[in-house]
Amino acid sequence: MLFRLLQIVPCPGMGFLFIQELSRIHRGLSSVSWAIGWLVAVALVVYLAIRVRVMWKDRIYHGVPSVNVQQLRQRIEQNGDQILLADVRSHGYYDPEAKRIKNSIRLEPASITERIDALPRDKEIYLYCT
Repeated sequence: MLFRLLQIVPCPGMGFLFIQELSRIHRGLSSVSWAIGWLVAVALVVYLAIRVRVMWKDRIYHGVPSVNVQQLRQRIEQNGDQILLADVRSHGYYDPEAKRIKNSIRLEPASITERIDALPRDKEIYLYCT
């Protein structure tokens, strides 16, 4: 009967009776929250370090110049023999029946690193894809 009464009516004396267990639970939760806080802080630092590394590694791509169609047309009209155009559409998007810009060459993006030595060094090279 007393057990049912304790279940139904909260008893203020229960905290006094179980103070040792409650303080042990509090210490355990405090240490877990401290560990979780440090884990989150370390994860944040690692994430930021990875982002900085990726940005540093890819910094050369921020300076790649681009031209619009009109600018490229003017350059071809002025120095057409000094310009090499390359169609770099990937295999999945490339349709062999599709029209390419006149006098352009086809470069598969996956094989550019192998073929880069064969490209002429005395010409401006423009890559395009659609």
